[in-house]
Amino acid sequence: MLGWQILESDKLKPGQDYLTSPEELADLIAYNVSDVVNLKELFCHPYYQGQFILKKGLLGQYPDLIYQEDGDSYQAKIGPAFVRKDRLTIDSSSANFARRTICPYGRLKDDRAVSFLYPAASVAEKTGEKQRDILEESRDFFYKLFEDENLRKKFDRVYDYYKQFAGKNFNPSKEYREDYGDQALPVSDLSDVENEDTNLFYYQKDGQPSTCYITFSVGGLHGSEYNRDLYLKDHALWEKKQADLAYVQKLYPDPLDLRKAREVTLPDGRVEKYQTFLTAKATIKLMEQTDPADRGQFWRDFSQDEPTVFKKQGSRVRLDDRYAFTSSDLTNHEDFTSYYPNMLRRLNAFYNDRLGEDRYTAIFERKQELDKKRTDPQYSDEERRMFNIEREGTKLILNSATGAADPREGQVPSSIRMNNRIRSMRIIGQLFTYMIGQAQTYAGARIVSTNTDGLYSVLDADLNRKILAKEAAEIGVEIVPEELYLVSKDSNNRLEASPDLTKILSASGSLACRKDTSPTKSLAHPAIIDWALSRYLLEKRTDLAAPFDRDLGRQILAEAEEAFPDPAHRLRMFQNVLSANHSKERANCIFGRGDAGQLLILQRYNRVFIYQDGLPKTVHLYSAAAKKLTPAMLNKRKKSGEAVIQHDQEALSVLKANGLGNLAKGREATVQKIPNLSPDWFMHVENRAVNLLQAEEQEAILHSLDYDKYLDLVASAYEKNWRNLTTSGPVL
Repeated sequence: MLGWQILESDKLKPGQDYLTSPEELADLIAYNVSDVVNLKELFCHPYYQGQFILKKGLLGQYPDLIYQEDGDSYQAKIGPAFVRKDRLTIDSSSANFARRTICPYGRLKDDRAVSFLYPAASVAEKTGEKQRDILEESRDFFYKLFEDENLRKKFDRVYDYYKQFAGKNFNPSKEYREDYGDQALPVSDLSDVENEDTNLFYYQKDGQPSTCYITFSVGGLHGSEYNRDLYLKDHALWEKKQADLAYVQKLYPDPLDLRKAREVTLPDGRVEKYQTFLTAKATIKLMEQTDPADRGQFWRDFSQDEPTVFKKQGSRVRLDDRYAFTSSDLTNHEDFTSYYPNMLRRLNAFYNDRLGEDRYTAIFERKQELDKKRTDPQYSDEERRMFNIEREGTKLILNSATGAADPREGQVPSSIRMNNRIRSMRIIGQLFTYMIGQAQTYAGARIVSTNTDGLYSVLDADLNRKILAKEAAEIGVEIVPEELYLVSKDSNNRLEASPDLTKILSASGSLACRKDTSPTKSLAHPAIIDWALSRYLLEKRTDLAAPFDRDLGRQILAEAEEAFPDPAHRLRMFQNVLSANHSKERANCIFGRGDAGQLLILQRYNRVFIYQDGLPKTVHLYSAAAKKLTPAMLNKRKKSGEAVIQHDQEALSVLKANGLGNLAKGREATVQKIPNLSPDWFMHVENRAVNLLQAEEQEAILHSLDYDKYLDLVASAYEKNWRNLTTSGPVL
């Protein structure tokens, strides 16, 4: 992903323990050298440097991460003879650092049960606050706004969902049982909690649902806007179908008469065939054999086809994908500053009595300090860069702590395990966020995007700040509103721009690599798509229901050379890294065919570019896959006397060349298209380090790229993921 060499060795397979020539020895040496040389590039990447710098600092600051406890003093006994067998090093995981920093010796004690009292009793005593039950408070809040019993029932779904957690224990560890002895509660499991439908609209002052909704869960709150116009069109179509059926049933009380008539003319002049209103089993013969009193069974039942915004998908009720919507508006971004860290502090989650301090708070305060320093002009560019890198490291520790404190499995060791307290904190946080968003909606806002730790509100800025000031005081969390332009598909895929639209501030999800490739993102497409689509969405922000504008897209791609003047950087943006799956169950290997049809076996990972048609040094790419045969397909072959497994020999030879000749039972080798790539395209494979190619080689690749085909990928990404549907197709 970072543009360095992709060199593999085929001498590392199981049983491959010999070399047969000096060339094979040279290849193996080259592979190992490449691995070591390029590991340095990864090590120096800011993402990893942030963790290493922070962890090195923590090791220097807290000797108890390295040394054993001195007796029962809760102090480190420093000396080479007292190094802990489980000492931490700079490459220990962030979760381990979070555990050990917060609690270097012994362990912290969890709450006996989930509780929605806030803040913690010890905090309330210090601040003079009164503890409040936030779940009950949220219900009172909603009931005060809305007297309509139907609306209250909708909120009560969420209330009842969270009420299931109150007073129960979700900590399955032996440490919990040791701490509470006879007072220990039986262990409840998340699978026992009923959570069929936890979706809730934000409601306007008149009780009508907003176009925005939220989904409550155990882990966090998410919400966005849905396509209400399309839903209303679909619903009107369904109502029309119901009315048509009622008219036809009145015209033909006996459905057999409709079947014999074959078609019917509706009041508005439309002519519909009998199949529109009768089921597939409505043959004349069968209907004549059926008692007239029982012929109602042949009418189609449209009642089950009523469109709904949310529908059951698996075990959960979720937004129907058909009504997904891309919001685009000037918003007030309400970023709840370090939401979880502040709530954890207010709940006294990680205070260590024996340590006499809350190191979680200390790391949080270091992050706040770095936030200021990284933008302070009194420091040099290099110093600010290092501050920014270390800041990313502090965020990793802070964010890892909640996961480390809330492992699901009972046998997972954690000195800071507190499943009940973390569960309480997460639910309280969601309820606080919801109440802020609902209060703003009541005042006329659209909450176009919701996360547990922030909202995007479309509302007059002054009114927005007034509501925030009141709600922030209730929570005890700092909330800083910031005006910005938002294009948002959902909680994970969004684009933020300056209010004057001159600068893209950030992008996430499927737009995250708009600036460069990253070792933390496993892209299934070239990063240039993220960049071009970000530009396109901002340009077309007021008309995201329109078909893709290829002229605008072509104009944007033409600016790539100016946007990425460094050829190596531009090559990274246009590269597409293809990865094979080498498991027996899901074997999937890339191979090529030359212009003459010759088979080309490729390595497991390959960097490819889309070239203009007919250029040399290109191949047509395919995937050799282990396709799983369905029971129906197997039975059909058996009945017809065919071979049960019918391997494509070319695909099988590719899989064998990759050491995958013995496929799992019920799978056969087949040739498939690689997602997002057409087999007709001329692809150039370049596994050398594009960052180190000679200038003329870099330019040769860049001038060979087929911009029209990259444009096809941009268009496809827009049409499939971001464009808002406007026409009501068949939903019945």
